[in-house]
Amino acid sequence: VFSTIPTVCNYDSPFFITQNTELTGIPGIFSFSGNGISSSGLLNPHLAGDGEDMLLCIYNAANGCVDSAYQTVLIQASPTVYAGNDTSIVINEPLQLHAISSDVSGDAFVWSPPTGLSNTNIPDPVAILGPGIDTLHYTVTATDGEGCYSTASVEVKIFQTLPDIFVPNAFTPGENINNIFRPIPVGITSLQFFRVY
Repeated sequence: VFSTIPTVCNYDSPFFITQNTELTGIPGIFSFSGNGISSSGLLNPHLAGDGEDMLLCIYNAANGCVDSAYQTVLIQASPTVYAGNDTSIVINEPLQLHAISSDVSGDAFVWSPPTGLSNTNIPDPVAILGPGIDTLHYTVTATDGEGCYSTASVEVKIFQTLPDIFVPNAFTPGENINNIFRPIPVGITSLQFFRVY
């Protein structure tokens, strides 16, 4: 008998299949074949690849008799989650976070740390951060209906000022870093134009 194999997440560690049973008590040896499984029954989800696959279990009895059974296994792809672009705010300015998942069936979301968040268990909480915090990294975990999950993070820089526009007093054109001269609006919804005279 080859019983149902629970759904496996594609990042799970290799494990031995245990859903196979010989019912008559005749001694013998099991062997397996299929994508990502060794003959001894060690299934590697990463090697098997995402999707549904058919595994074959063969029992070679000591008396020379052979029996076999097939069973499907679903290797579930973990959802891809996006937490948004890194951003900057000023103290006590509401920041709308918004996590997006590739899984359309409706994931469960959990944000951490809970600092300043209106709700840690929704995809789009509002964060309000007061003085004393310069930078905070929020991480969101999205878990699908099969229990497979993925994480993403967003960095929030908190300026200890009122809304303002910061303009660098130097930049390095032609270099790999600090090579764009631009204003940095913090706590300002939109900037219509920037001109240099």
